[in-house]
Amino acid sequence: MLLIACVVVLVASAVQAATGFGFSLVAVPLLTLAFGPRLAVVATALPALLLASITVARDRTHVRWRTVGVLLTTLVVGMPIGLLLLRVLSERALSVVVALAVTSCAALAWRTPRLPRGFAPIAAAGLAAGVLATVAGPSGPPLIAAMQTMEYGPRELRGTLAAVFSLGGVLGVGGFVLTGALTDRAALVGAVAVPAVLLGWWIGNHLFERIDRVRFRRAVLVILIASCLLTVARAVSGN
Repeated sequence: MLLIACVVVLVASAVQAATGFGFSLVAVPLLTLAFGPRLAVVATALPALLLASITVARDRTHVRWRTVGVLLTTLVVGMPIGLLLLRVLSERALSVVVALAVTSCAALAWRTPRLPRGFAPIAAAGLAAGVLATVAGPSGPPLIAAMQTMEYGPRELRGTLAAVFSLGGVLGVGGFVLTGALTDRAALVGAVAVPAVLLGWWIGNHLFERIDRVRFRRAVLVILIASCLLTVARAVSGN
């Protein structure tokens, strides 16, 4: 099971390094099938934080820190809501929430809509990302929708997203610790997967300048939607 976690994290890390987002979109639904939704959401927080930190270190000159500040402020407001849902929902209900959230985020990422300009839409995107980060894992698509209005280049998008993920990730892990969600088993799965993050980053970074990111992203999203439908089916059937 730990080997499965490493393979999933490796693939998820490569996807995010290559496209700028997608780690939790890939890792959480697949790990939910193996470990259950609660452990999947919490265990991926540690490797996701490492991956975001590596990306920020690489793309730090491209980060738009003002945007990071706005998004992070509202993201923090949404996190307690997600932590509460993570605590009170049953495993079956949480499986459905995770699957539906990931499917919705995948559809949003496919369309990559542009939000209206202004503070309110960007703040709403940060709030939604905060809730999603602590109850379902993926928070990138709402942030990407907000950044579409700013017309960032690939490295600016990847670096700015990574800065939000890394700073928000520290707060998310802290929230998991305070609420008791970070169990010994979740910490073990996350820690064992750390080497896979490094290899996945190396692979994805080499792909970053060499692939059609739009086609690659859409292929990944098709796989994600299929895995989410399987997760919902298992939750509904009770298996």
